[in-house]
Amino acid sequence: MRLSMSFLSVVAVLGLGVGLGLATARRADAQDAATAAAELRGLIDTYRAAVEAQEQRPPVEGSEAAVRRILEAEQARLSALEAEQKNRSDANAINAKLIQSLLPAFPRTTAAPVDPVVQPAPLPDPAPQAPQAAGTTAGGGAAVVSGFGALQDPYLGGDRRVLTLPGAIVRPLKADGRNRELPVFSILYVLGRTEMNGSTYLAVGRTADLHEGWIDETQTEEWNSMLVLQFAPLGKRRPAVFWSDPEPLRDILDSHFTGPQEAQQLYVDIAEGNYDGSAVVAIEPARPVAADTRPYFMPIIGHVPAQFDDIDRTEVFLLELAMVNLQSREREQVTSEEELRLAEEKQNTEALKEFRTGVIFVVDSTLSMGPYIDGVRDFMRSFRQTTVEQGFDDRMGFGLIGYRDTTANDKRVEYTTRTFLPLEMQVQDDSFEGALKQIKPSSVSTTDWREDALAGIEDALTQTDWSEYDARYVVLVTDAGPRVLGDALARNAALGPRSIGRLAERQGVSLSIVHILTDAGKQDHRAATSAYAELTRARGGSVPSYFTVRGDGPARFSEALTALARQLAEPLNRLRQGEVVDSEPRLKIFEGDTFLALEGIDGAPVVISEDRGSEALADGIVTELFRFQQEYLGELDGGEAPDFYRAWVADRDLVDPRVASMDVKVLITRDQLSDFTSRLRDLVTRLDTKQTGALDAFSTIVDVSSRASLDPNAAVGQALMPDYIARLPYKSDFLSMELDEWAGLGPQQQGEILKTVRDRISLFEDIARTEAGWLDLPGRDGGLAVYPLALDDLP
Repeated sequence: MRLSMSFLSVVAVLGLGVGLGLATARRADAQDAATAAAELRGLIDTYRAAVEAQEQRPPVEGSEAAVRRILEAEQARLSALEAEQKNRSDANAINAKLIQSLLPAFPRTTAAPVDPVVQPAPLPDPAPQAPQAAGTTAGGGAAVVSGFGALQDPYLGGDRRVLTLPGAIVRPLKADGRNRELPVFSILYVLGRTEMNGSTYLAVGRTADLHEGWIDETQTEEWNSMLVLQFAPLGKRRPAVFWSDPEPLRDILDSHFTGPQEAQQLYVDIAEGNYDGSAVVAIEPARPVAADTRPYFMPIIGHVPAQFDDIDRTEVFLLELAMVNLQSREREQVTSEEELRLAEEKQNTEALKEFRTGVIFVVDSTLSMGPYIDGVRDFMRSFRQTTVEQGFDDRMGFGLIGYRDTTANDKRVEYTTRTFLPLEMQVQDDSFEGALKQIKPSSVSTTDWREDALAGIEDALTQTDWSEYDARYVVLVTDAGPRVLGDALARNAALGPRSIGRLAERQGVSLSIVHILTDAGKQDHRAATSAYAELTRARGGSVPSYFTVRGDGPARFSEALTALARQLAEPLNRLRQGEVVDSEPRLKIFEGDTFLALEGIDGAPVVISEDRGSEALADGIVTELFRFQQEYLGELDGGEAPDFYRAWVADRDLVDPRVASMDVKVLITRDQLSDFTSRLRDLVTRLDTKQTGALDAFSTIVDVSSRASLDPNAAVGQALMPDYIARLPYKSDFLSMELDEWAGLGPQQQGEILKTVRDRISLFEDIARTEAGWLDLPGRDGGLAVYPLALDDLP
């Protein structure tokens, strides 16, 4: 160990002093010892002063002493910063304790019974001159006017909300006002509370800045999250079953240790009426409920994470829901027997005869696609002839769109997209045949292997009048991946696979992708598969819609179209005769192939090859035809979602856990969507112009994502309690990412995430431009309409 120069100097001085002292003592034996000691002390003081003076001089640059001085200064600065941080933390802790002490002043609801709440007799309006209140407080705990008057200092801009229960009454602010009964599950903001006659009343309003009246707390259900569920597309899943409590659900999850037999038996028992009516409180209608024609939403008021006891230990949420059908014809309990009777009612034969089907083929018409263009052409010719022979050509429409790539690099490419045959029924023979002959493969190669497939799909979705068609199909045929978000050669570089998938969902169009995997395009396969899988996931549903063709492409493609023609003609002919098309979800588990059960799940492709899969495309399209038929019939006879107060449901199919039974949504207002979009757009702009760093980008995205998932009416800049995020049963992938995770990503990974943000901007802009899907909730003005935005559409 090295000793400092100052320490060595002191030791040297002490040694020298001792020596001098001894010498002095020997020369002055006769002198007094005290005098010698005094001289010694004087010498030591002299040398100490000399050493201290030397230490005050700046050390030589680069010496050990200089380095130590710098280190000591930095350590002192660090200690100061740590002390400042601790002071701030202490202040935050004090503020948190203050908030916790104030929380009891805010409402806490009591659990309501499963049965609908009986409307109590209206309480008399209290006379203003004789208040009975023990004291009224606003959200912050300040005293206000007693009785049912207006709050003097209400808690404004908060995120405390309640849902009204059946029979809920709002009492007026003025003594001469009238009581008002609100629609069930109206959304109200809580601005304060009061105790009166042994009951707690909440000061409420339809917005966070307006006090409109008082409501008995027991007639409300607390709901601080705007998360809701809607039924997932029916497809191959079973109808959702609603339970009075979660325990019977847990039993079904546990039974999967030996397979899905118990869950399958549940549906058999329900169909036969042999089930426990006290446990099963409702079942999803046999015919799908169309949220756009009969709006409904199911607020999440409780959740429990669980697992199926299957080989994969599939995760599932058991969700406690409130339920409201916004256009229900009657506000009364709908039992599962009534729903079963609805499914057993005689179908309207004449209505089914009017059922119309439209299919548009969107075909890659580049140089390599010749054999597949021929296949589509042959299918359209032969199937159109079938419709004529069987008499339903006036119920079946065909369309044909070709797409290539940008013409900026080579005008010989001719077009990016071209509509050869607009979707029509009963097209004249010469027009139909002329359109088929016009589509040909390009005579030149395009820039690279990718083509602008999303532009072709976008034209089919947005440039087509689908209003006359009840079953709507778009079938993409290609051997290449699409140009995606951010690709400078794309017609719309802001358009991504998710935006196209959501657009198809809003248009009610079934989108199927037939992707031929050739040796020439091998380098493109991974990126193409990822993009098409994302597109089909965004479209939603449990029916496989992405198909990859391997091996002898032209032969396998021809076999798939032949199977489609054979399987589709029979149900369409039955519809023409007014007969119902039946379909039963088929559970495929390890059919000789360990990985077959994973096909078609969550966007995974279904393989069409020499030894299997030739019927897959036909199976998917015919299953979708069944769904279209059920939605059509449900709309005609007014099929409604079950109307009950609260129940438990699993968000996965009880027989096949891989399939979602519910779609999670967040209710968002137009103003909030506009603010959300502008914030994201500003974020991307600042990043592009290098006005902010990557960590700033992370913080901004988390802020706007959190705001939308918690409160669609939150004011700009409003602080949100972070623990609410942790309590939500669902959140976006980005919301679950920690700051250090983001910092640990490489530039390419961060770039991919920001590319996703651009895709969301395009999606939100599309939603804002349309009226489709926007809901007017009970007790709210039309200007406060909300949109059920899929939660996984948040960044």
